[in-house]
Amino acid sequence: MLIRLIFIYSRIISDARNYIMKQSHDRKKIPLFSSWTGWYILVLVVLAGLIAVFYWLTKKYS
Repeated sequence: MLIRLIFIYSRIISDARNYIMKQSHDRKKIPLFSSWTGWYILVLVVLAGLIAVFYWLTKKYS
């Protein structure tokens, strides 16, 4: 019984992994940006903005 449950669980995990991998291979274009460089720039700009905001807040309320 326990072995059968383990087999079923491993089968479900394997099927889920295959489904996720198939979905990731089906995507041809990255949404919002045409390349990964756009995403990297967005992340860097957001991080720089957060650093600037927290720097300003600490200067103002120190």
